[in-house]
Amino acid sequence: MLERNLSPLPAWLGHGRSVGLTSNGRLKIVFLALVCVVLGYTVTSLLSPQEYAFDLNDGLSLPNPIQEHPSYGHKSSNTVVGSGVHEGTYEVNHSADSTEIKSPGKLKGLHDSIVDKLSSWDPWREKPESTLNTTTSSYNDVLDAQPGNITQPTDQLVDPGSSFAGERQRIGKCTVIFGDNRVYERALRTHETHNKMHGYPLHILRQNILEDVWTKPAYILSLILRELAKPEAERLQWLLWVDADTILLNPYIPVEIFLPPSPAFDDVHLMVSHDWNGLNNGVFPIRVHRWSVELLSAIVAFRHYLPDENLVFRDQSAMEFLLRQRKFKMHTVEAPQRWFNAYQGEHNETLAPFQVRRGDFLVHFAGVGDRNERMTYWLERAEQHLPDWEIETQHTSYPSEVREFWGEQGGIRASLQYKLDAARAEAYEILDQTKGRMKDYGELLTDPEREAVRKQEQILEVVLISEDTKDDLEKIEQVVKEYETAARPLNEQAEKANKILMKEAHDAIFSADNTVLSHSDLPDSETNLIQEKVDILKELILQQPWHKEEVHTAIGELRTAHTQLNGKLDKLEALRKEVEEAERMQEMARKAKEEEEKAKAADAKKLEEEQKKATQEEEERKAKLEEEEKKAKLDEEAKKAVEDELFKEEMRKASEAIDAQSVSHTVATL
Repeated sequence: MLERNLSPLPAWLGHGRSVGLTSNGRLKIVFLALVCVVLGYTVTSLLSPQEYAFDLNDGLSLPNPIQEHPSYGHKSSNTVVGSGVHEGTYEVNHSADSTEIKSPGKLKGLHDSIVDKLSSWDPWREKPESTLNTTTSSYNDVLDAQPGNITQPTDQLVDPGSSFAGERQRIGKCTVIFGDNRVYERALRTHETHNKMHGYPLHILRQNILEDVWTKPAYILSLILRELAKPEAERLQWLLWVDADTILLNPYIPVEIFLPPSPAFDDVHLMVSHDWNGLNNGVFPIRVHRWSVELLSAIVAFRHYLPDENLVFRDQSAMEFLLRQRKFKMHTVEAPQRWFNAYQGEHNETLAPFQVRRGDFLVHFAGVGDRNERMTYWLERAEQHLPDWEIETQHTSYPSEVREFWGEQGGIRASLQYKLDAARAEAYEILDQTKGRMKDYGELLTDPEREAVRKQEQILEVVLISEDTKDDLEKIEQVVKEYETAARPLNEQAEKANKILMKEAHDAIFSADNTVLSHSDLPDSETNLIQEKVDILKELILQQPWHKEEVHTAIGELRTAHTQLNGKLDKLEALRKEVEEAERMQEMARKAKEEEEKAKAADAKKLEEEQKKATQEEEERKAKLEEEEKKAKLDEEAKKAVEDELFKEEMRKASEAIDAQSVSHTVATL
């Protein structure tokens, strides 16, 4: 019996007795292995969440320990200082001739695991004590650590890619990272796709400039000064500061969508957001402008010029203090917190206005206790590039929110401008009124009181025309209040004099009106003359301020016209009384005649009534006699009827007695 071949390989892969390096069997095995590898990569690419062409270099580029040496790459021209990469350094990974944004494939988790293993093998890399509990932190956490062991470039510029070559870059980003924190480096890498997509250069500082947290404003200041030194056509227009503990969630959201619309808000140079602690400057856009230089310089110098000020949050508190000053406040807008400083909530969805939602720009982990753990959770979510989180701008709520926000800001500005115009108009009105009162009643004041009024008058006039203060509503209101305080003695004297003058005018007007109303039969010429004088006086009284001489003149003219009218009325009254007396005598004679006629008519009526009464009494007497006769007759008839009834009753009883006797007799007989 032949021995059966028990080899696990198929017979068609089996080899002959003569085995060589290039035998057919070995070539078949190699070919089969290559086919399996290609099929594996193809299936993996098809399972990717995005419909992008699979790239063997995408998501599988392993770190080179030799390239991670501190001395590697410092002569590269891709960055400002150099492109040497230490583990965790943010580096844009793109092709020179392709700008297509590729989403990491299903092997991303395997890639991260391999990166971690190979990084731990790096002989030039100092290993952290723990992946999550590292001793370094973001800019806002620990800036007290000395950068002696830092091996990355101290100032790094990550260019968005060759696809934006020749185009003017309008917006740049900047941040600070100290030490070697893998979580913050991963968070920084979430900006890579965003920067590529929109052409944002990223400035990274990896070394302290000043002690403590003051490096942040100093670094932003240095970047703005660097941009302002360039020709205007080559400058960035805005810088977006991002703390290292922020994770970019939706690369489709451009920074431009949030910026102030031009030209209505060209004077807005800074957008900030607030949380329950006040200002939060973890993420904010700031314009490349001289105003920004002044603000950041003031922040850096704050602790030296106001050392006693309690800065709870250090540079952030200094910034908040300065933004309350009008010089900086007028060019700053407070944006919704969720735009730039959205906080992570629970793992489920939330509708809290300050918490991140699907499709939002970024999430900030300010003040989070277990920050590395929480950030790792959100980093894993961001690195998956889920389609329900990475949503195109037009499908998010941002367009409507931004439109509504800047519309509200326009309304606020219009309201403030209305208040400013009203305050300026009121200030000029008070100036004119006080000047008029000084002319009329200034002699009633003491010398110090007059001097105080003139001094505040000059101050108010300067405030209303000065470029620095003419649009300062608070300043105008304050100086107007001080001016009114200084003019209070003048106003009191004017009020006293005006009360006397008002009483005189009131008496004259009341007397004239009373005369006109009580004599409705006056000729129109006389009435119109008095009414004209009254109207003139009323108009002068209603005017503010009063013109004392004009009021006095009007009172005199009204009194003169009233006196002349009273003279005419007296003559008319005397004539009227004579006519009334004659009419009264005629009326008395007429009434006497009427009384006599009434007496005669009354006597005739009385006689007629007496005769009528006598006739009525006679008729009543006759009727009474007839009634009595009828009654007697009725009584007689009733009496007779009763007697007949009694007779009938007696006869009936007698008949019944006879019948009873007959029955008794019959019974006895029987």
